[in-house]
Amino acid sequence: MTTVGQSRILASESSQSTFVSGALRAERPEAARIVLNADVDKVLVPLDVCEDNRVADSMLTRDGLADMTAVMRDNPVVAMIRDTFPIYIDIWREFFGLVGFPMDDVITVALCFAPDLVTTTEPLFADVVLDKGVARGQTVAYRGHQILPGGEGAKTTRIANGLDGRRFLSIFKAAMACYERTAAPTTKA
Repeated sequence: MTTVGQSRILASESSQSTFVSGALRAERPEAARIVLNADVDKVLVPLDVCEDNRVADSMLTRDGLADMTAVMRDNPVVAMIRDTFPIYIDIWREFFGLVGFPMDDVITVALCFAPDLVTTTEPLFADVVLDKGVARGQTVAYRGHQILPGGEGAKTTRIANGLDGRRFLSIFKAAMACYERTAAPTTKA
């Protein structure tokens, strides 16, 4: 029998605030509540941990793309990233003031095999507001006294509050290198 040790859940907004909302709540806050109330350790990765120039070394930049392309010359995945991502890099740089494209989903997946990429809070209780109104679907991290009702439950959720961006990008590049095609074997005449 296999047991699950931890769940990684991508969320957004500020890890420093009461609310940690976003992808977790999606269209079905009831489902998000089931996940958060499950008796399993969880790590929420707020977007503000990834979408911050303080972790610029974790972002995909045009220079990073050029470096990857130069090293991985026969790599269909890197070629697709090279052809597709410049517009996203430019959008994040132009409209959001970031140095590159934040890879928050990829960072969350990377935590499955490198959980020490992030620093986290101590375990706390997190829940999802189901009441009708503006707060519906908000993920609430209970850190003491709250204005919202609730707060009673198992403390099984940690919230990421720091990221080793350089190490993450190194892991990402190593993973992309796995798709490098090997040279075709040569035959002797």
